[in-house]
Amino acid sequence: MANPNPVQARQARKRRKKPGDMKAVILKVWNALETAEEDLQNTNPDTRLKAAHAIFQGSAAFARLAEAGELEARLAELERLVIGGGR
Repeated sequence: MANPNPVQARQARKRRKKPGDMKAVILKVWNALETAEEDLQNTNPDTRLKAAHAIFQGSAAFARLAEAGELEARLAELERLVIGGGR
């Protein structure tokens, strides 16, 4: 059966979640790293290899996110000083 209101269906698809904040993303990456670390104890060598790979990849992502978060905080402080007229 065809959709009686295809326009509404298309509009519903366009709605997306609001982007998360930096702290939430960093926390998710950290949780994924902890899960991968637990998988290093697995007896299956393929699982251990995948866990090691995930840790290396996740660590690189975590470092980039931490750096971006630090730059974001520094930029906010500079904007506060410039726009706010000092301390």
